[in-house]
This record gives sequence, structure tokens and C-alpha cells, in this order.
Amino acid sequence: MDRRPQTWIFCHMDDLLSHPPRVVGVNRFPFAPGETVARRANSSLLVCFVSAGNGVLTIDSQQWPLAAGHLALVPWGRWWSLADAGALAVLTVHLRFLPWDVPDQPLRHWFPGEPPTAADPAPDLGCGPRAPVPAQALATAEALLAAWASRDPARAFRLRALAATLVETLLPPARPGGGAQGAAAVLAWLAWSQRLDVTRAELERRSGLGRTAFGAAFKALTGASPAAWLLDRRLAEARRLLATTAEPVAAVAARTGFGDPFHFSRCFRSRYGLSPRQARSLGWTPAGPGDAAAPAR
Repeated sequence: MDRRPQTWIFCHMDDLLSHPPRVVGVNRFPFAPGETVARRANSSLLVCFVSAGNGVLTIDSQQWPLAAGHLALVPWGRWWSLADAGALAVLTVHLRFLPWDVPDQPLRHWFPGEPPTAADPAPDLGCGPRAPVPAQALATAEALLAAWASRDPARAFRLRALAATLVETLLPPARPGGGAQGAAAVLAWLAWSQRLDVTRAELERRSGLGRTAFGAAFKALTGASPAAWLLDRRLAEARRLLATTAEPVAAVAARTGFGDPFHFSRCFRSRYGLSPRQARSLGWTPAGPGDAAAPAR
């Protein structure tokens, strides 16, 4: 995991002010040998500190090894599971970001076969593992655990204050840097989050660069414009979903960032020479991004 690019965490401070973090669960969980947490999705942002041992984190279809001293972030509504790989112990904090006038709500889990509801209006804090973990973040998580278990009359206020502190410790500088560094930060975020419904404007904001500078830096790193790069990955993921799931074509289009199923079908046919329904009916196996080879007809 040390060879992976750094994961940047982004957040608008005005979002934090209007939707402050709420704590909906804190727990210290030692795993039994070989134990696995069942695949699920949460109505929360899961911040998971690995306090001992080794394990494997799965988010959707991606897997990462975890070890003591690592931290992992799992956004709202993403399918995840944790498995022991040797004396794994974790401290987990579940956060929600709600407007001031919305009351706290209990944590909910969804399991395969039950689709999660739409995500809450939370700042996007990223996805995947991070190391090293800021010492203050771990100390704040320990304080959250103690406050969560306490009967302090001011418990709710203490939890909110600690949650805000935790989020603050996880935020990098507001602008990750210029040129190649800003574009690399965007690519790292895309790799961890697997977001396909982003716009170029959002990527520019995350890079801290202007339109022209971002386009040039992104193309220098990837060999493609941001729009072409995203289209490649959207179509490749759509091809995978068509081959491996029974989801309707419209649902596949929505999951891969195409707001209009007809536009999706046109793009898919232009790239692969088949409509999405034809590709599925022919049992077309998934391929990597940019693979334009179509099956024999």
C-alpha cells in the first residue's frame, strides 16, 4: 500500500459550517481469527483506525491491505467489508453531516439486495486507506470513544466538538498545489473514490488550478484530456456492469455518470460498435479502459 498515491481529502469549509459533523457511532472492535464483517453500506462516513494487527478492507470491488497505524475512510452508501488477516483490531467512528435544524438520526446499515437510499448532503471526505495517520486524529478518536461511552450531561455537545476536531485534523491544505501536483492529487482522489459522475469543473476545483493549467497538467500525466479520460472509464465500467450484473441499462447509465440513457447508448455504440443491450445479449466479457474491441458478430 505504501506504493499507492497519496489520498487527498477535500472539503468545503462552508459545507462544514452549514452541515456540521454528528457522531452516530463509535466502537473498538477486536476481530476473532479469520473473522469478517459482513458486506454492508452505512448511513454514515466510516472512519476506521487500525489499532493492531493486519486486515483487508474491501470497498465495492477494490481491496486494500491494512495494518496497525493505518486509517481508512468509507463514504456513505458504499459497499464495504473488513476481514481479519492477523490479530486485527479497529476503532471505528461513524459521522454524518446534517444541517443544524435536522435532528440526530440513528446509524443504519444496508446489506446486499437492499439498495441504500441517496447519500446525505455531506462534504466529500475521500475514500480508501491513508498512512501515516495524524497523531491528533487518533487521539481525537480515542476521546470520541470515551465521550460516546460516558454519561456526561454535556455528552452531545462534547461529541460534536470532537467530531469537528477530527474532521479538521483530516483536512489537508485547502489547495494541494499547482501543476502536476494538483493533477496528480485529482487522479489519486479518482482512484480511491471511483467517482464517475464528476464534472470537469469539480476536478478543476479539487486540483486548485485554473481551467487551462489543469487541462495541460492532466494531459501531461495521462495522455488524454479530462473529458476523454473520464469517458473511457465510464464506458469501461458500464461494459463491466453489463457483463456482470442484471441491472437495467438505464441504471447502468446512471451509475456510470450518464444522466441520459440515450446519450449513454450513443456513446457506447460509438466506442464499441454495439448497443448496450446487444453487448449484454452476446455475453460480452468486460475489458480494461479504452479497449474498443467488439466481439465477432
